[in-house]
Amino acid sequence: MKLNVGDKVRVKRDYQGAHWGIDGYKYCGKTMTIRDIIGSQIYLKEDPARYYWLESDFEPLNLWRG
Repeated sequence: MKLNVGDKVRVKRDYQGAHWGIDGYKYCGKTMTIRDIIGSQIYLKEDPARYYWLESDFEPLNLWRG
């Protein structure tokens, strides 16, 4: 999956990422927007705690584009 700033992603519903911290779990299953990408670390617009995320933390949105 090639991710870019501005893309919508969905945080895996059942993922347990050690890099999230305790509050990161509230985002499981939520659709979020990529704010910044620095190396392999992804930052999300809707995450005020500014946890970093990895590509493996997301599942496909399966959005239809017509």
